[in-house]
Amino acid sequence: VIFYFMETIPYDKRLGKIWFNGNNVNWSDAQVHLLSHGLHYASCVFEGMRVYDGEIFKLKEHTENGGEEQMDAVTAVSGSGPAYVFHLIETLAAAGVAQGLPAELAMNLAKKTVSGSGALAMQSDESPEQLRINVTSPGGTTQAALQVLMNPKSGMPKLLLESVEAAASRSKELGKS
Repeated sequence: VIFYFMETIPYDKRLGKIWFNGNNVNWSDAQVHLLSHGLHYASCVFEGMRVYDGEIFKLKEHTENGGEEQMDAVTAVSGSGPAYVFHLIETLAAAGVAQGLPAELAMNLAKKTVSGSGALAMQSDESPEQLRINVTSPGGTTQAALQVLMNPKSGMPKLLLESVEAAASRSKELGKS
């Protein structure tokens, strides 16, 4: 349905844009679970219409609204984000294998770790920073790993900043074409 409207309504006549970063269809019960998505409205769309659209698409509680000027950043963080998380799962499992775990066990542990951590982050009133602190024992194994991961010159902060910048830059390029 969405693709029909995208193809038939002229770009300058659309009141809003919806973009998805992926989906997982469970055909056994015909439910579609959206990983996450963005929704942008033109400035002429009033709040009542926005709520109505959210109800139509049954996305209201999962929707993050952003302005047109934020679309490239939203795309870089949320649109491309699942690939970052999947790569984290891949590399965490590979690191487990390198430490002697069987591949299947390493992959299951990595998937469950990411799934459980994501669920806790969504449900908790505490910030991800505080949750990280809560599970890090001073002088323990997690702290040793975080010293590597949090290294400002070579760790995740630098890598993710560069990755999101690359995705946002590419989104801008694609938006011009």
